[in-house]
Amino acid sequence: MGADIPGIGEDVLSAIDKPVLILWGEGDGILPASSVDYFRAHLRRGAVEVLPGSGHLPMVESGPVVAARIARFLAEL
Repeated sequence: MGADIPGIGEDVLSAIDKPVLILWGEGDGILPASSVDYFRAHLRRGAVEVLPGSGHLPMVESGPVVAARIARFLAEL
């Protein structure tokens, strides 16, 4: 993954020096689950968390959980 998807190559991700939070729906049927490991491996300051019970749109499917996690992420900055 990466080289075939414009804009998110390993070099791009590893160059990001700001905190990043990615919330990934455990049941995402659109993007491959292997993407979680890819982002974890290449984001220097990234947190990639898998949300149980959510699919491709965790902000819609698990809105309160996502909002709470974003609030915690911002408070930790």
